[in-house]
Amino acid sequence: MGNEKGTRIPIARFEVIHTQPFVDGRSSCVGIPERGQISARKRTGPPAAHTKTAAWKSPHTTNQIGILNEPAIEEAQPPGILCLCFRSKLCLPVTMPSPLRNLPGKDSSLAISILPFSLYLQSSSLDDALVSRSILSSIVNDISILLRLPFSEFWSTLLWPANLESSHLDILSFLDEYLSIKAQSISSYDSQSLSRISTDVDLHYQLSQKIFKVFSRIGLAPTSEAFHFSEGQWTVEKWSESVHQIVTLPRLMDFCTIYRRQENWGAIRNVVFSIWSCRIKEYGTDLHISAELFTKVVRAIQKKREKVAGGRKGKSRVDDPKNEQKPANKDIISELQYLGIIADSFYSLAIGGGKDIAYVLLENKNFLLSLLGCHQIGNVLKSDEEVGFIEKMKKSVLRLIDVLLVICFFEPLNIPNPEGSIIIPKVEVSRKDTYDSQELTILFDLTEKLCDFVMMLLDECHFDEPVTYLKDAPLIIDLEVEYTIGNRLRYLRDTLSKIENSDEARLNYLIISIEQMLTFSGNSDTRTKIIAEKKKINKTNENVIKPKLKVHEADEFLSTYDD
Repeated sequence: MGNEKGTRIPIARFEVIHTQPFVDGRSSCVGIPERGQISARKRTGPPAAHTKTAAWKSPHTTNQIGILNEPAIEEAQPPGILCLCFRSKLCLPVTMPSPLRNLPGKDSSLAISILPFSLYLQSSSLDDALVSRSILSSIVNDISILLRLPFSEFWSTLLWPANLESSHLDILSFLDEYLSIKAQSISSYDSQSLSRISTDVDLHYQLSQKIFKVFSRIGLAPTSEAFHFSEGQWTVEKWSESVHQIVTLPRLMDFCTIYRRQENWGAIRNVVFSIWSCRIKEYGTDLHISAELFTKVVRAIQKKREKVAGGRKGKSRVDDPKNEQKPANKDIISELQYLGIIADSFYSLAIGGGKDIAYVLLENKNFLLSLLGCHQIGNVLKSDEEVGFIEKMKKSVLRLIDVLLVICFFEPLNIPNPEGSIIIPKVEVSRKDTYDSQELTILFDLTEKLCDFVMMLLDECHFDEPVTYLKDAPLIIDLEVEYTIGNRLRYLRDTLSKIENSDEARLNYLIISIEQMLTFSGNSDTRTKIIAEKKKINKTNENVIKPKLKVHEADEFLSTYDD
């Protein structure tokens, strides 16, 4: 595309079926071509300069939006502006960087506009497979364009998004929409959306992979060559400020939710650790504020539901229609879904961030009490209509508590996972016979903190008759049935018993108390059954031959089981 002398930079190459002059005197951009065409023009003169227009044969000629495959790379030498149009309603001006302008700035920002992901879902609901697939393909190609941008243009486009037409979104707005929809689908609280995402799997897979690459490029920027060769002006401090502006806590939580499968933990933790550590104080403050906000919401819902449940007590109040305060079923379900989704988001963030994030949550006593409050809300609501939502919300809370215990206590104390465990990380166990003074201090300190946490759960355990797992049982009972906390406390007690001057009195008390409450509640057999079921699932999954994928490609919606 031109033989002028100058700097050689890569641009997209298209198959030219025929050429024709194309003139647009209103702006420096190529005008809107006919449907099914792709235009490319190198700006070397006034607006009426020569233009090449390549007609592209779409496999679906009746669609307004065609599918553009990944273009090959071609070396070119155009100074100024290259204008690309990948679909009938988008004209994309691409500023060609010069060797001396390699720092992010407003003048390097590109007007990359992306169709809303919700538009794809809407078209899917109309059973128009060709249109919906074309929309999704267009979205995939737009993210590909972003990833192919040079260092400065990539960051400029994220930091200073251009004003776009109302029908399209800038990259950050698209990420907000896509991450939110996908995270809720993966959390299994939006089955309708999940069923739509289950179609067009190949394109969803590509899109998911590219979104991961966007986050990786943002979080691992200091490792890129362009970062170090930006004439010393794009410093780590500037990068960290930009990261905190682009990767907000909600976006990071949704990102961790989407890619939280065990195959991805190594890759996720590299990205999240780099992002979190660059602004650890600010992100810690954001997480604390989010936890406190969640606590306030839980208290409000708990107060409302307990008041309603209290109003139903007594025959005279129930028989009087004026005094009956039964809430709308949809309101209860909406509240249960909200609590479950937020608990699931905190769980995913802890999986992705590890100790730095788990400690912030575990040290927030109000947040821990709010998790107890979520569980108690489920116990107050005993209607058959909400039982499925109650159990799902409770399992999200239990999983969050367990992963906090694993990250903050069981992994550092080298305590193995319970038999039949599916979800939590596998801990490599190698019991030590001797400890130095520093190791003993850490061991005893973690043991005391673990006992304090379990004691807090025991203090909130109140019942005077048999209770049912995931229905009206206290949280500590459900946690023991699902994750066998008592067995792990026994392992820790046995370890301490071999250490001179250790005190296992608190551990013995907790172990005995948990076992007695489990027996009295009538859930000992339930625990045995749950363990057997998990063993069976593990054995089945071990026999399944899974395709070999790059770690960041193993997206949640391709999972063969619900983690």
